[in-house]
Amino acid sequence: MKTQAEAELANEKLELEMLSSLLEDKESSFEELNRTFEQFQQRYSSEVSQKYVELNRLNAELAELMVKNIPYNQVKQKSSKIETPVENSAEPFNDVSIGEQPESHSIKELKEVKKIYRRIASVIHPDKGADVGSRPLRTKMMVELNEAYARKDTIAMLRIFDQWKESPEAVKGDDTHADLERTRRMIIQIKKRILEIETKISKIMTSEMYTMMMNARKANREGRDILAEMTIAIDARIKDAQNKLVLRMYG
Repeated sequence: MKTQAEAELANEKLELEMLSSLLEDKESSFEELNRTFEQFQQRYSSEVSQKYVELNRLNAELAELMVKNIPYNQVKQKSSKIETPVENSAEPFNDVSIGEQPESHSIKELKEVKKIYRRIASVIHPDKGADVGSRPLRTKMMVELNEAYARKDTIAMLRIFDQWKESPEAVKGDDTHADLERTRRMIIQIKKRILEIETKISKIMTSEMYTMMMNARKANREGRDILAEMTIAIDARIKDAQNKLVLRMYG
C-alpha cells in the first residue's frame, strides 16, 4: 500500500507530465507565430516603412520651404550643413563626463561583495554538486554569478542565489519526500514558463502590426496584396511631394 507521500508524488508526476506536454505545444506555437510575425515585420519594414521615411523627409523639406518662402536649393544647401549631435561630437559614448559616472566602491564594500560572492559560489559551484544532473544549471548560474561579480552587482548575485535555492536541483536526497519536493518545484517552473510564453503571445496578438498581418492574410485569400497596395499609394504621395518641391524650386 502506498504511503501518503508516495500517492502525492504519483499525482504530482502525472501533473508534471501533462504540463510538460502543454509547455512543448506552447513553445512550438510561439516559435511558429514569432517566426511568421517577424517575417511580416521585415517585409513591412523593407517595402513600406522605408518609403514612409522618404515621404516624411520630403514633406518636412516642403513645409520648411513654404514657411520661410525660400528657394528649394537654399533649403538643401542649409540642411546639408546641419550636423547631427553624433557628427558634432568627437567620441560621445566614450566621454565619461556624459551620462552615468563610473561607480566607485570603498575597500569595505569590495570586501563585502567578495564575501557574498564566495558564499554563493561555495553552494552553486559545479564541483559542489554530488549529482551530475545539477551540473548544467550550476555551470550556467556560475557564469551569471561571475558576470554579476565583475559588475560588483550584489543584487544580481543574491537574485541568482534565490533562483538556485528555489530550483529542483537544489533539493538533496533520493527518498520520496525529496523527489516530491523536486517534482513540485519543476511544476512551478513549468507554470512560470507557460505564463511567460502566453504573455509574449498576447503581446504580439494585441499589436497593430499583428492586426495588419491578419488583414494582409485575409486580403491575400481574396487575391490582393495589401503591402503592395500601400507601396503604390505611398509612391504616388512621394511623387506628388517631389513635384511640389520642383515647382517651388522653379517658382
